[in-house]
Amino acid sequence: MRRPTGGIDRSLAGIGTVTALNVIPRPVPPEEQRRRFLRSVATHSMLIVTSLMFLLPMVFVLTTSVMTDQQSLTRRIWPDPFVWSNFLTSSRGSTCGATR
Repeated sequence: MRRPTGGIDRSLAGIGTVTALNVIPRPVPPEEQRRRFLRSVATHSMLIVTSLMFLLPMVFVLTTSVMTDQQSLTRRIWPDPFVWSNFLTSSRGSTCGATR
């Protein structure tokens, strides 16, 4: 009685060991290919949504930090002009734990 080989090519069995070179891959059915593709799309979609949940607040903070005081109270998303001096002003005016 012949035992199933499990997709292994036994014609090269002269050496006595099975390596990756003589394993015959079986074809993946179309249903399984579709399932893998949809699972990959779903996984990547969730990763993109999760990363946006973390990145968008940081973008908001960074764009707000380079706006003027009047611009930050409006619904404008992009600052015009960029006020890079806000960082210098805030560092000069802060006491950072210094006691008076």
